[in-house]
Amino acid sequence: MKWALLGSVVLLATGAVLVAVSVVQGGASVALFGFIPVVSGSSGLFLLGVALLFVGFLSVPFAWAAGESGPAPTLREEVPEPPPSKSSVPASRSGGFGGLVLIGPVPILFGSWKGVSSQVRWALAIVGAVIFTVAVVAVLWLLR
Repeated sequence: MKWALLGSVVLLATGAVLVAVSVVQGGASVALFGFIPVVSGSSGLFLLGVALLFVGFLSVPFAWAAGESGPAPTLREEVPEPPPSKSSVPASRSGGFGGLVLIGPVPILFGSWKGVSSQVRWALAIVGAVIFTVAVVAVLWLLR
């Protein structure tokens, strides 16, 4: 198991333990909304646990992708490109498209990114965690 993936799992486990301890100590409560469990709390321990869970959820896909080695397997045969003719313009730009969609705490990355560095992946995870933390603090402040 790679170190980054192990670190993500540790973040998830630590966050879950902190939320559970907060529930046991009375700093958070658990309710069922239909069949979905809802945990709400007002303690700092609960907020720290939720933040660690969020960072763990964001870091797992990045850690998983960082652990992959080698090119991705393809299902079709590679066709050699024909030699460039004098009339064709060489492609000077290489680009792509992509994005990050958060559905609850689950990040979904899509696109045709090639060679995205691990620094960019971690920066996305940190920015997502900061946005989530700001949103949680704002909601808690509005509800007080």
